[in-house]
Formats: sequence, structure tokens, C-alpha cells
Amino acid sequence: MPTFNGVGSRAAALYRDLIRDPNLVALWMMNEAGGGTIYDHCIKNRLTGTVTGNPTYSKAIATHFYGLDLDGTGDYVDLGDVAALDFQWTDALSILALIDPNVSADNCIVSKHSGFRGWEFSMNSSRQLVVQLTNADTTSETVVTSTGALTNGTDALVGMSYGGAGAASDIILYKDGAAYADTDTTNNRSGTIIAAGNAQIGARAGSANFNGDIGLVAIFNAKMTAMDFRRWAW
Repeated sequence: MPTFNGVGSRAAALYRDLIRDPNLVALWMMNEAGGGTIYDHCIKNRLTGTVTGNPTYSKAIATHFYGLDLDGTGDYVDLGDVAALDFQWTDALSILALIDPNVSADNCIVSKHSGFRGWEFSMNSSRQLVVQLTNADTTSETVVTSTGALTNGTDALVGMSYGGAGAASDIILYKDGAAYADTDTTNNRSGTIIAAGNAQIGARAGSANFNGDIGLVAIFNAKMTAMDFRRWAW
């Protein structure tokens, strides 16, 4: 059995809320005390992740949260090519993540990508949040970018929700429980975005490695509401 670092009451309350949600696909608390494995707490799929590189476990992410500290040079969690994380243009998808970035760089939070095809939730070199649903880079993709930027060394509970309408306007970004203003960078759609590639936390197909701490990642197969994101941030 894995050894888990203890967490404070805030993390425990959030965990209890998330784990009961009927739309939850996967929940990684990222608080294992080592051993090279990150466990999915959602009983539906049990999407165990394999730690790649040499990240460390720390409580630096926030007062009540342990997290995985990634160095941006090869550290990530590989989840495999699992059908439960295949999402099409017409599928609803929501993501919640607790992060603390270290640098201004292309940092992927979570993705399922192969070549130029797939989906991802990331942070660009300006520390803006980015959602990409891609069939072919620049020619068939939907991209939404936050107008605001995250702060290095400051933890943020970030998220996105998408209802499967295909349009960029259907994607809403969140930061610390509030809708986060965004701009539709690209809004094209054709073909499929299902990729025969591995899902990863902290990377996109082994690249765009996250530099900083990730303390939680949750994925849902529904468009979660503004009320959900506000509740999770309390």
C-alpha cells in the first residue's frame, strides 16, 4: 500500500466533495510520499499514474496541501493511453487543478495528446491559462487563453469547463472559484480530437514539462457549474 502524507482539514473537505461527484472521471491528490506511483481515487476507472523523472513530494504547494514538485526538465506523471480520458469535440469536459508555477514557460498541467491531436489544459510563457482542443495544429483547433496571468510562487486553484458545443465560447476558465476572463484565440473544428497517445499530468506527450508544484488534478465528464468552482475554492 502507498504511504500518504497527511493533509489539513481544507484538503480533506475538498477531497470529500470531489470524490462524491457523480461526474468525476479521475482524481489524483498527488500526495503520495514516494514510490513512483500516483493513485486515482475515483473508483470508476482507477487510472494509476507512473512518475517519470525525479520530482519530489513537498508541502510547498499550499498551507494544507502536499504536492508533486516538478522541475520542468522531464518530470511528469504518465497515465497511459486510456479510453476514459478520450474526449471528442461533442463531449463535455471539466478540469480542476491546484498548481504553483515556478517559471514563465510553456507548462502543461494535464493533457492527452499525440502529435498535434488531443486536448490539454496548460499555462503559456506569459503564465496565462490555455485550453486547446486540437485536430491539427492551427488548421483545426479550438483555443481559449486567459487574459490574466498567474503569479510565480503563488498557488492557484484553476479550472476549465466545456459543454461539448464545439465553440470556443463554450469554454469557461476559472481561478480560485471565480470565472477567469479569457479570449478566443482560435475557433475551428473538424475531424477528431481523440488521440492515440498517453494522458499525462505535467506534460504534453513528454514535452512542455511543468515547472512548479501540482497538488491536485480532477477530471469530470460534464460541464461543471460556476457554483461548483466557487464551492471548491472555499
